[in-house]
Amino acid sequence: MTFALDRIFDRLVRRELYLGGRRIRAFHACGVLGIAIAFAVCGTLAMRRGLSLAILCVLAGAAVITFFALTMITKIISGYETLIYYHHEIAVFAVCAMLLGLADLPVLPYLDLVAAGLGIFLIFGRVGCLCAGCCHGKPHAWGVRYEGRYVADGLNPRFSQKRLFPVQTLESLSVALLLGLLAVSTNGHGDMFAGYAGGYAAIRFCLEFLRGDEDRRYWLTYSEAQWTSCIAAAGVVAAYTGPAALLLAAAMLSAGACRGRIRQHRRLLAPSHLEELRGAIDIQPQVLRSALGVRLSVGRIVCAEGLVTHYSVSRDGPPLAERDARALCHSVASCYTAGSGRWIRGSMGVFHLLVNEPH
Repeated sequence: MTFALDRIFDRLVRRELYLGGRRIRAFHACGVLGIAIAFAVCGTLAMRRGLSLAILCVLAGAAVITFFALTMITKIISGYETLIYYHHEIAVFAVCAMLLGLADLPVLPYLDLVAAGLGIFLIFGRVGCLCAGCCHGKPHAWGVRYEGRYVADGLNPRFSQKRLFPVQTLESLSVALLLGLLAVSTNGHGDMFAGYAGGYAAIRFCLEFLRGDEDRRYWLTYSEAQWTSCIAAAGVVAAYTGPAALLLAAAMLSAGACRGRIRQHRRLLAPSHLEELRGAIDIQPQVLRSALGVRLSVGRIVCAEGLVTHYSVSRDGPPLAERDARALCHSVASCYTAGSGRWIRGSMGVFHLLVNEPH
């Protein structure tokens, strides 16, 4: 099963596409396709609900202008171009709501259309992220593998040629399912807007635990996107009641259950902590002790069969659970070695991973 999935990703994921004899970036192609399909679907939805297509065109234009304007402002401030979906979503909702309010038009019915359009754009946008190698997941037993040329686009060299969990695909499918549920359960008076804002907050909160890209801001072990998700969910609960609130409550309960299952892992497997532990391989000290009290040592032995890399992990105070120790060792080792590993449970809370790499 995993081999079949690997083959599917290897065959379908392409950095560039050829269209009409021209070579274009898959990320850009997915973005343009997402905008076109979003406008077509929202136009159909507007006609069915008796809303103005002219106003929809104005809102679509405002959304596109806001998207590019925010991108340029971010580039001027930070010095490099970066696209953060949550920032653009909030900006587009705010600009469209302001325009509707100034024109004395019904805000919530049109925000339903904006929410549907943003969701459809995100579905295709995450496919573009999958092809571009951004917003990727953590090293995994199966998934998408990016070639060395992705490093020039910003991929961490540690992840080149490694299997990464396709979290972009999972987010795209989750948003598609969310929009489908909202399409059949809402009545067009702001339900879709509230349901999308709250439902996506729950989806994003959970999926953040699977993200592996390391250039991300964290506070109290949670990412910026997770804090934004909590604020968005709280805003929906405070300002809206109805079917969408029920959907939000169910989604947040699922998020809480997911958080409980991975509670013991989240701090240990945070990208910043893994990056700190990987310093043991780059610097090669005798024993590296992380800020969380995890001790990691790495040694290499050359023998007739090949190279053997020995990882030992433990923790100050209460010993690590074996599943935590396994996850730490494999997360660190997967960025440097591709050979087969042998797991050994030692004494006194020390665990060992031996990775054999043939010559």
